[in-house]
Parts: sequence; C-alpha cells; structure tokens
Amino acid sequence: MAAEILRFLPLILYWAGGWMLQQHAPRLDFLYYLVASSTVIGAVTLGTIFAFRPPNRRVLTLSG
Repeated sequence: MAAEILRFLPLILYWAGGWMLQQHAPRLDFLYYLVASSTVIGAVTLGTIFAFRPPNRRVLTLSG
C-alpha cells in the first residue's frame, strides 16, 4: 500500500504547491515546509529500502 501512495507523491506535492501559490496571499513558509517534508519522506523511503535490501556488494575490477 505504501508503494501506491509513494507513486502519487510527486503529483500530490505538485498540486499542493500550486494550490498554495494560487492563494491571495501565499505563505511561502508553508511551501518550504512542504518541500522539506517531501525531501525527508524520500530520504527515509530510500534509507528503508537500502537498509533491508542493500545493493550488491560485488566489486567489479576495472582493467587498465
């Protein structure tokens, strides 16, 4: 279920940011909070994914 919500997160953020800017007196601090919280959500999501499924540890040597 979380994957479906995260799939629509950019659309939700775009819609919410556009709505905030269309207000009569936009509060840019709320827009800042929206961007900051979306960055935190993205970082926590990636951190959780890599914590439970780390990338391959194989080291490919380069010739040359």
